Formats: sequence, C-alpha cells, structure tokens
Amino acid sequence: MRIQDHFKRIPAPLQRQILRRGLMGCAFFLLSLIFLLLGYDAMLVLPGFGFMLFCMGSAMRLFYIADGNRYVIVEGICTEVTKSMLFQRAKAVTLEAGGKTLRVQLKQYKRSCKAGTSLRLYIQENTKVYERDGALFLYDYVLMEQNLPSIIDEPGAP
Repeated sequence: MRIQDHFKRIPAPLQRQILRRGLMGCAFFLLSLIFLLLGYDAMLVLPGFGFMLFCMGSAMRLFYIADGNRYVIVEGICTEVTKSMLFQRAKAVTLEAGGKTLRVQLKQYKRSCKAGTSLRLYIQENTKVYERDGALFLYDYVLMEQNLPSIIDEPGAP
C-alpha cells in the first residue's frame, strides 16, 4: 500500500495534527534554506534545521502511532475545569468516561473548555495512568478534540 492509503485510514483529527507538525517542519526548512542562501551565519541556520528535524520526526512518530492503531480513544463529558489563578485559563479537566472519573492535565491552556462539553482524547497505548482517591490521572495525551453538539447532529432537526 502507498503512504496516501495509510494516511487516509487515520482519523481526521490525527491527520490534521500530523499535517500541522509536518508543515511546521517544512516552514523551518524553507526559512533555514533562505537564510543559508542569503549568506547568514551558520549559527542562525543550524537551529532552523534542528527544529525542522524535530518537527518532521514528531510528525513521522505520530504517523507511525496512528497507522499502527497504537492509540486509544477516550470519550467523555467534562464535569469540571480547573483554571489557573492569574489568567483564568483551563489547566486541567475532569472527565466522566465509562463510569470512571478521569483527570487530565492539559498540555496547552485552553480558554474554551467548559463543563458539560463532550471531549475526545487520543491517548497512546503505553501512556501511564495513575490512580488516586478513586480517580484516574492522565498527564500525557496525543490530541484532545472538543465535540461540540451542532444543530445538524440533533435528532429532529429540519
């Protein structure tokens, strides 16, 4: 099979994440190439190539994980959002998924996370999950997707 066929089998949110990482690597490559052609110092060009390698490696690693189905999808309803004191950004969410409470430490602060929204987490199979006081704690995930209900998804909509 071709790589395109493998890529099409991956869920759309993971495809977008892979493309973002790959395009970021391409942007660093082009920027470094422009600096190199303009005759800038190697100390300015080398970090760009380093970032390019990191981004492309990250995209390939995520493609390898997604293509081999080495991820788990957890869907749940957000029951609580813990916010930072200074800027009031969400730093952790609590999900109710499958009758269990899952507390997720967010990688990026998200302002739009609200209690009652439906969340979908893509987690690697080998991610460590810790248990404390009857709740599961998760500190690493591949991707978080908010499933906001739309008018089209509701039954009986015209």
